[in-house]
Amino acid sequence: MTLRIGLIGCGAAGQAHAAAYRDLEGVELRAVADADAAAAARLAAAAGGAALSLEELLDTDLDIIDIATPTPTHAALVQEAARRGRDILCETPLARTMDQAQAAVTACREAGVRLIPLHLNAFMPPLRRAAAILTGGSLGRAGVIRITRRRPGVPASTGDWRRSLKESGGVILDLLAQDIAFLIGCCGRVQRVYAASTAYREILAGEYALVSLRMQNGVIAHLDGNWLPGDQGGDELEIAASNGLIAYSEENTAPLRFTTAGGDPGRRVLVSPVDEDMYAAGLREALRSLAGEPTSLAGTEVALHTLEVALAALESAATGQVFTLA
Repeated sequence: MTLRIGLIGCGAAGQAHAAAYRDLEGVELRAVADADAAAAARLAAAAGGAALSLEELLDTDLDIIDIATPTPTHAALVQEAARRGRDILCETPLARTMDQAQAAVTACREAGVRLIPLHLNAFMPPLRRAAAILTGGSLGRAGVIRITRRRPGVPASTGDWRRSLKESGGVILDLLAQDIAFLIGCCGRVQRVYAASTAYREILAGEYALVSLRMQNGVIAHLDGNWLPGDQGGDELEIAASNGLIAYSEENTAPLRFTTAGGDPGRRVLVSPVDEDMYAAGLREALRSLAGEPTSLAGTEVALHTLEVALAALESAATGQVFTLA
């Protein structure tokens, strides 16, 4: 059986999803839609499928609707897809507010459709391997985890929505929330949250943010990320545990890195001859989950708690307070 997929959102995430579907068996990208009709037409020409309006796509006979649009639009689109009885894949965060996210999850439950939140960063090869080692027990009890995400400027986006803290949540919600989900998957729920961000101080052209978490299992986690013009970008991971240390630095792995003249700010292309693309790996797991197979995917409970933590971090950054979560 070939699964018929409709993709909403033809920006950077949507393009990555479309490219991944080309590498997956048993799926067909049947239609794409975007608020920018020209963007939908370009992606349809490159990836196949029909370029439709949003309403046309929602009313098309599809098995799955994949939502890869800006964060503020997620919840409403999930509810529209649920009303059509479609199973749903949705980029995370699920929404910009907890009320919106809860409404989306409730709509899917009441409609009897499945909602798969896409925490695709967890399928980055270094994180995937680190999670397997950590949860496998050979590293012993984790004590401190540090994750760094550096990006060379604010990623380009339709309407520049990422530059609006109100819409995107800035570095904390748009960049670091996926790492919060990774930590929850490895260490359980978050107990305390403290954060700081230059977004509330207007001292940099981009944004730098720091999030410190205490997990309920005692692990202390430090996340820092930035969207700073001129930064070369890069990711780092360190996990200190009772039996050893995991350390990863993208700068020391020497992957093939290439840029193009006039390319979008905030975009880096890293190519490894051995690693599977995280989008292909994550979407394959999502499709397996929809088929009822056991997978490593985090579900809606993790997605909701991740959003709760990220929103607490934003409030902490704005007020300087430490927040204890129930």
